[in-house]
Amino acid sequence: MAIIVQYQGMAQRTVTIAEAARLTGLSKAAIRSRIERGSLRVSKRGGVRRVPLDELAELGLLAGGEDVGDREPLTTDQLLDRLERQAEQIGALRAENETLMHDLEIERARRGEAERRHGR
Repeated sequence: MAIIVQYQGMAQRTVTIAEAARLTGLSKAAIRSRIERGSLRVSKRGGVRRVPLDELAELGLLAGGEDVGDREPLTTDQLLDRLERQAEQIGALRAENETLMHDLEIERARRGEAERRHGR
């Protein structure tokens, strides 16, 4: 849920770190890492760090919002962020694939055992 907060005297729509992670496809740890190294600015509201949506859009991090229309070419930092995000997505897909392959092996073993018990 986006909230309007004051950032350097200007009202901006912001999201929590968890929401920023969901919107960008990055992990919460990756969002926090960007904040810590200063490549992603935040504001605080009630002790909660919030990320301006404009900041995510400017960095090309919003899913589906990259390279649209007459935008300027992406900077090196934006390209590196994109590559990091894609690497995280690839890693997550590989882990999911490994889990599914393991589950498939278990299911095949169970099916084979059930067929042997029932004389097939």
